[in-house]
Amino acid sequence: MSFQSVNIDIERDVISRIVAYLTEEGFANLTTIPNRELVILFINYFERLVPTKARHIIKSKSFSCPSDLRAGLDEIERKIECGIDLKPHLSTKIKNIKYFDPMLNDWRIYHLHLGVNPYPPNHSFVDRTGPVLFARFDETNAYLIDVMPDHKQWANRDCVQIIHDNWPETISMFNLSKMGVIDISSNPSSGDIKELRKAHANAILKLNDGTIYTSIGLGSTTHGNSITSTQAVNNAYAKIKWYNESILTDAKMIVHEMLPDFNGDIIINMDFDNHQYKIAAGDSVIIRKTDNLWASIFS
Repeated sequence: MSFQSVNIDIERDVISRIVAYLTEEGFANLTTIPNRELVILFINYFERLVPTKARHIIKSKSFSCPSDLRAGLDEIERKIECGIDLKPHLSTKIKNIKYFDPMLNDWRIYHLHLGVNPYPPNHSFVDRTGPVLFARFDETNAYLIDVMPDHKQWANRDCVQIIHDNWPETISMFNLSKMGVIDISSNPSSGDIKELRKAHANAILKLNDGTIYTSIGLGSTTHGNSITSTQAVNNAYAKIKWYNESILTDAKMIVHEMLPDFNGDIIINMDFDNHQYKIAAGDSVIIRKTDNLWASIFS
């Protein structure tokens, strides 16, 4: 048997879900953004959020916090240990879907504000503070680097030194010395790093004991987004293509078996939330269960 046409476009369905989700998050004018760019922005947005889950807190040996900000730090620590959303403590730039965070891209370091009261212009955030907490997170731990004194420390290379001195095992995969690199021709200062980031360039650092690291967050692309988001987008599109082909083949077989006399148009739509897709063949609708394809596409 043959069909008149088969309409399946998983990229379309992915984009539709992304637009719906980001609209709920308060973003607008999303349909004017090209598909692939929107997927990058979607992934970049999630990279800028701290995944909400309970974690154990580990502080660096040099960690300190001004006494007047101690209450704010206590609140952040409580939220970390209880698995409460840290979004109110993030930069208000999280509301800008097109903002790329150079420090986060470069070193995977988040900065959190230490306010305890609602921020008057936007109560979804806490009060902004001059000093901010620098921290890194993995699945089980929150690594508190230090409370930095002002908003001029984004490229302070001491951050990488502190991480190396306290938790070198967490960044060992970026240790070029272990890969045979002996020296580098130029060891950029914090000021140099700041200028390099303006050009979306990444720095290799030589630390006090001679250990050499590439960007411990993988760094930025020439467009300013993180290298990790580009990798994730390439992976997502490869999976979208594969699922498009495999589901198309599967749907044709199902219609052939269940509706052997059907000879019209077939329309296939993904239902990611319910882990299924729907095959519309004339007046008939066939629902086919799937694995969690959304998680698979973005893993």
